[in-house]
Amino acid sequence: MVLDLGGQRFEGRGFDVQRSLSKRRPRYGSGPPHRKAADSYVYTAEPILHSEDGSTLRCSIAWRASEPPAGSCTTAEGRRIAVRFG
Repeated sequence: MVLDLGGQRFEGRGFDVQRSLSKRRPRYGSGPPHRKAADSYVYTAEPILHSEDGSTLRCSIAWRASEPPAGSCTTAEGRRIAVRFG
Protein backbone atom coordinates (compact mmCIF):
# COMPACT_ATOMS: atom_id res chain seq x y z
CA MET A 1 0.00 0.00 0.00
CA VAL A 2 1.37 3.41 -0.96
CA LEU A 3 0.04 6.78 0.15
CA ASP A 4 1.45 10.17 -0.87
CA LEU A 5 0.69 12.82 1.74
CA GLY A 6 2.00 16.37 1.67
CA GLY A 7 4.90 15.47 -0.58
CA GLN A 8 5.88 12.54 1.62
CA ARG A 9 5.52 8.92 0.47
CA PHE A 10 4.35 6.28 2.96
CA GLU A 11 4.53 2.57 2.14
CA GLY A 12 3.42 -0.65 3.79
CA ARG A 13 3.93 -4.23 2.64
CA GLY A 14 3.07 -7.69 3.86
CA PHE A 15 0.21 -6.71 6.17
CA ASP A 16 -2.66 -9.07 6.97
CA VAL A 17 -6.02 -8.78 5.22
CA GLN A 18 -8.96 -10.27 7.07
CA ARG A 19 -12.09 -11.53 5.33
CA SER A 20 -15.40 -11.86 7.14
CA LEU A 21 -18.95 -12.54 6.12
CA SER A 22 -20.99 -9.37 5.90
CA LYS A 23 -23.71 -8.81 8.47
CA ARG A 24 -25.75 -7.44 5.61
CA ARG A 25 -27.69 -10.19 3.87
CA PRO A 26 -26.89 -10.40 0.17
CA ARG A 27 -29.80 -9.66 -2.14
CA TYR A 28 -30.11 -12.29 -4.79
CA GLY A 29 -31.55 -10.82 -7.93
CA SER A 30 -30.07 -10.40 -11.35
CA GLY A 31 -26.32 -10.35 -11.93
CA PRO A 32 -23.48 -12.84 -12.10
CA PRO A 33 -23.53 -15.44 -9.28
CA HIS A 34 -19.83 -14.91 -8.48
CA ARG A 35 -20.53 -11.20 -7.87
CA LYS A 36 -23.28 -12.03 -5.37
CA ALA A 37 -21.00 -14.32 -3.38
CA ALA A 38 -18.07 -11.86 -3.45
CA ASP A 39 -20.26 -9.02 -2.18
CA SER A 40 -21.13 -11.10 0.89
CA TYR A 41 -17.60 -10.59 2.26
CA VAL A 42 -16.00 -7.57 3.87
CA TYR A 43 -12.20 -7.25 3.78
CA THR A 44 -10.34 -5.28 6.44
CA ALA A 45 -6.72 -4.36 7.05
CA GLU A 46 -4.78 -2.28 9.56
CA PRO A 47 -1.44 -1.57 7.88
CA ILE A 48 1.27 0.62 9.37
CA LEU A 49 2.86 2.73 6.65
CA HIS A 50 6.42 4.08 6.89
CA SER A 51 8.19 6.95 5.14
CA GLU A 52 11.90 7.27 4.41
CA ASP A 53 12.38 9.69 7.32
CA GLY A 54 10.86 7.20 9.80
CA SER A 55 7.40 8.79 10.09
CA THR A 56 4.49 6.38 10.38
CA LEU A 57 0.78 6.27 9.57
CA ARG A 58 -1.52 3.76 11.25
CA CYS A 59 -4.37 2.91 8.91
CA SER A 60 -7.68 1.12 9.17
CA ILE A 61 -9.37 0.28 5.87
CA ALA A 62 -12.30 -1.86 4.72
CA TRP A 63 -13.91 -2.80 1.42
CA ARG A 64 -16.18 -5.19 -0.44
CA ALA A 65 -15.07 -6.93 -3.63
CA SER A 66 -17.12 -4.52 -5.73
CA GLU A 67 -15.92 -1.35 -3.95
CA PRO A 68 -12.57 0.40 -3.54
CA PRO A 69 -10.89 0.29 -0.12
CA ALA A 70 -11.67 3.24 2.18
CA GLY A 71 -11.02 4.21 5.78
CA SER A 72 -8.62 6.45 7.65
CA CYS A 73 -4.99 6.82 8.64
CA THR A 74 -3.68 8.48 11.79
CA THR A 75 -0.35 10.30 12.03
CA ALA A 76 2.00 9.97 14.99
CA GLU A 77 0.69 13.37 16.15
CA GLY A 78 -2.89 12.06 16.21
CA ARG A 79 -4.14 13.76 13.04
CA ARG A 80 -6.75 11.61 11.30
CA ILE A 81 -6.86 11.52 7.51
CA ALA A 82 -9.71 9.99 5.48
CA VAL A 83 -8.49 7.79 2.59
CA ARG A 84 -10.21 6.17 -0.38
CA PHE A 85 -8.43 4.13 -2.99
CA GLY A 86 -9.58 3.26 -6.46
